[in-house]
Amino acid sequence: MAVKFTEDQLNTLNKTFLIQMILNQQEQLEAIDNKLQLVLEQILLPEPH
Repeated sequence: MAVKFTEDQLNTLNKTFLIQMILNQQEQLEAIDNKLQLVLEQILLPEPH
């Protein structure tokens, strides 16, 4: 399960750690988006006859 930070906790973290967290989240979102696109393509493809 993902860690959820409070605003107070985030305010205590250093900039390097925060930057790494954001870069990791961007990679995760990109992977999720790619998987979602594949699912949508499968749903939208017509059935072969």
